[in-house]
Amino acid sequence: MKLKKFLLIFILISAIFFSNYPNNEQYKKSVLNMINIINNKYYGTPNYSKILDSLLNGMIEGLGDKFAWYLDPEKVKKDNEYYSSQYAGIGAMIKYNKEEKVLVVAPMLYSPAEKSGLKVGDKIISLDGSTVSELGWKQAEKKILGKPNTYITLKIKRNTWKNPKAFKIKRSLIKVPTVKYKTFEKNSKKFLYIKLTKFANNSAIEMQKALEKFKDKKFDGFILDLRGNLGGLVRISIDIASMLMKNKVITHIKYSNGYNETKRTISEKYFYFLNNVPKIILVNKNTASSAEILTGAFKDNNAATILGTKTYGKAAIQSTYKFKNGGEIKLPVGHYFTPKNYDINLKGIIPDIIVDYEEKLTSKISEAEKYRALYCTTTNVFLDFKNDLQLNKAIEILSEK
Repeated sequence: MKLKKFLLIFILISAIFFSNYPNNEQYKKSVLNMINIINNKYYGTPNYSKILDSLLNGMIEGLGDKFAWYLDPEKVKKDNEYYSSQYAGIGAMIKYNKEEKVLVVAPMLYSPAEKSGLKVGDKIISLDGSTVSELGWKQAEKKILGKPNTYITLKIKRNTWKNPKAFKIKRSLIKVPTVKYKTFEKNSKKFLYIKLTKFANNSAIEMQKALEKFKDKKFDGFILDLRGNLGGLVRISIDIASMLMKNKVITHIKYSNGYNETKRTISEKYFYFLNNVPKIILVNKNTASSAEILTGAFKDNNAATILGTKTYGKAAIQSTYKFKNGGEIKLPVGHYFTPKNYDINLKGIIPDIIVDYEEKLTSKISEAEKYRALYCTTTNVFLDFKNDLQLNKAIEILSEK
């Protein structure tokens, strides 16, 4: 980025950001003076793109708000991938083995990684000639990603081979469903289990399609798993809440401009086969934002039993503002409150039934991780009846109803 372009963007930012402040010229002059000194005195070539990113990030950090974020262009790309629930890559879960300085692989079903012949537990020792130890974990992960229809060559070590082998893999667009489901029987009872991983653009459509499959079935219990769901789009949480509850208040939203609104369920979206079916919502410390809207709605309306550990505690309603450098800020412009007007920000939601459980993770691929990776590109889901204490407690409680 050249100095002229930087100054133009800065002037536009200044016009918006400093316009309501007394002595706003003082703020602008301070920054322009700093740029002038750097431009004329700095021994080196200034990277104005990085300077602008740092300036924008510093403004947001100055708010002291945990949920006010500046995203540089690279983070914006990742954010867009989160909401589209798709990315370009080889389609494999990757874990870093610190001791060996390699990446351990678990391929996804129907992915380029699986089609190329990669197996669970294979170890990536180099990528396009650069070793994992040279690149480091983050750069190696970044290198695996890329544009669809481009190639990457991985040198793979497998326990049954004497020497490593090279795999040339063509990247493709990997689509990851956000709604996964399974029916099962336990204790002579029939259950419907749905895992909702995030509130992305297509999540409401995916949920509707999943529920359509079971609308003519009868169940003795329904388990909605929101563990690890970091949230997403508020409008999607309203749509999904409407499918699972009827005639209920979902949330109250209070905005910075003084405007308040109450979001209620949309009656025509409700699936009546869930009527009178006992429900349990599974949550943990990584259940956040829109997932907490849904959790709070179920809890305050006595529409389900909440089971697990305390949720994250993010009640910020963020608006996105884009900048010409490709960056964005996500600014809290309001807070949501539960139907009973509880403010859960930085507090979280305490479950009705507390059951501690954290999966033990190692540098090796576990059985659960193997199947989660395998099913990642499908709507199928792996249920760890052997180890998952929260899931088993939910089944036990629902079996008694």
